[in-house]
Amino acid sequence: MENFGQRLRRRARELGLSDSEVARRLGMQQSRYAHYVSGTREPDLATLSRICRLLGTSPNALLGFSDDRKGARPTALQRIEAAVEAMTPEARLLAADLLDTLARQRAAEPGHAPRKPSGSRRKPIAKPPPK
Repeated sequence: MENFGQRLRRRARELGLSDSEVARRLGMQQSRYAHYVSGTREPDLATLSRICRLLGTSPNALLGFSDDRKGARPTALQRIEAAVEAMTPEARLLAADLLDTLARQRAAEPGHAPRKPSGSRRKPIAKPPPK
């Protein structure tokens, strides 16, 4: 049976994050985070909350009361969410622009039919009459 530190490390690995990267994104010293992973110390409630938010999981899952894998989203989306959580507002805008560019590039590929956003109620823009 996994302990807290093992579940913590497994979740970080699922997101493709090293212990040092998790510590950096949390803004704490790597040695402090290493204590959590090794099981020699436990985080306080505020730190546990920050860790869960960063790793896209719940305290229950890290503490062993539930399994986060039930109904889990694709790992790529979880990795993106974890990265966004660690970004500044300016970096989030830059990342959004990058994702928009990638989506437009994909839509422009031959044989790829662009999907309409679900729930979109935008009306088509009327073209001005020819002069």
